[in-house]
Amino acid sequence: MKILATAIACRPGAGSEWYVGWTSVMALARHHELDVLTHGGNREAIEHELAHHPLKNKVRFHYLRPRIQWNENRMIARFQDWWDYHKWCVQARELARSLIEQNAYDVAHHITFATWRVAPPLAGLGLPLVMGPVGGGEVFPRKFFSILSPTSKAFELARMASNRIAANNPKLRQALASADVLLPNNDETAQILHKAGADGERMMIATQSFLTPQKIELFDSWRARRTAYDGGTLRIFAGGNLEGRKGVAIALKALGRLRGSGVPCEFLYGGHGPELAHLLRLRDTLQLQDNVRFESMLQKDLYLEALHGSHIYLLPSLREGCPITLLEAMMAGCVPIVADCGGQAVAVTDACGLKVKPTSPESMEQAIADAVTRLHHAPELWSCLSSGATERVRSGFSEAGYLESMHKAYARIGFILPPAM
Repeated sequence: MKILATAIACRPGAGSEWYVGWTSVMALARHHELDVLTHGGNREAIEHELAHHPLKNKVRFHYLRPRIQWNENRMIARFQDWWDYHKWCVQARELARSLIEQNAYDVAHHITFATWRVAPPLAGLGLPLVMGPVGGGEVFPRKFFSILSPTSKAFELARMASNRIAANNPKLRQALASADVLLPNNDETAQILHKAGADGERMMIATQSFLTPQKIELFDSWRARRTAYDGGTLRIFAGGNLEGRKGVAIALKALGRLRGSGVPCEFLYGGHGPELAHLLRLRDTLQLQDNVRFESMLQKDLYLEALHGSHIYLLPSLREGCPITLLEAMMAGCVPIVADCGGQAVAVTDACGLKVKPTSPESMEQAIADAVTRLHHAPELWSCLSSGATERVRSGFSEAGYLESMHKAYARIGFILPPAM
């Protein structure tokens, strides 16, 4: 099958959406031929990787817009990002028209940005359209605003306003109505797509987050060195862009409740972001300087060592898709403790981790403290959940699983394909 795809974020060796774009495109290239419209800022990394990639003849990239210089202020940089995306979409649509005139494509597939808020540039161009998987339907609960810094509060309020505007955007509503298959990555996004005019019959829950066979093999080799938890100090890890929505403030307060409880634990956060100063002040107020550490950047081996040396992945995010860091931690054998909402609630089951209901900041703090205490006093439970976490990723968040979902999506528009290998 020949696919015309949009993946503005698509870069080998990168994380977040760039990882999603690259892994999705190369997974699809195992079975199909692709023309991929992406950002010019990805050209160097893509061309370097493609030079020796076994699938280099199955995918052709088209680069639009030059690399931009991001502002150091993360809020300003976010607005830069969206403005650049708007301009990119205009150019991508024009290029797509030209490519369609020259080639016989079977389907158009919008991959990244994986958001429901913007009409994909491939909508309404005469090709069957698959949109997603997309997310972003999660809304930060107002009753948790007390955990945020003033900057994060402002951002979440702006995002809520943006959601209302986007849901009533005629161009987006038209695109959602015309898409042949819509792939929300969680129930919250499915609900908001439905409210924005999408037909529920054309929706199918699917995740864009998965680990490649190479990553799974790498984690298998590292996990072989892991020793079982023996009831000593619990090493806790989390990572990613340090934003208020991640719930790290709740995690710190939960650890504060454990001070003097006889439950020894250490918390390492690998990442940086606009909420760091706020969280450092909170850490000091809670007198957790000896137990909590923030590292802005962990290189590959240090990152792997941190994961495989940790027992728990703690990220009670209140607005989240399915972060790759969560899957990597689970594959490393960490037991996840997450909020029971968004994509993380889909990834984590009772057989592989512990979920905390987002009822209030105080109740979540206590529930997390109770979960950590429970694992400390029951090493056999930790061992069972650790094995379950690894199996959960292997069975539900692998490249083969992603391809199976995409084959089901394509089958909905009449393309029956061989099963994923």
